[in-house]
Amino acid sequence: MDIDRRNNVTVTGNPHGRTVVLAHGFGCDQNMAADRTGPDR
Repeated sequence: MDIDRRNNVTVTGNPHGRTVVLAHGFGCDQNMAADRTGPDR
């Protein structure tokens, strides 16, 4: 299993754009990012 699959990594957007890393575990989970990312963003 590769590292992206093992860590449930999702990569979206412009490959030449700025990088934003959203990490859960500080009182929140992956659903926190749902309203900040996605097809409409």
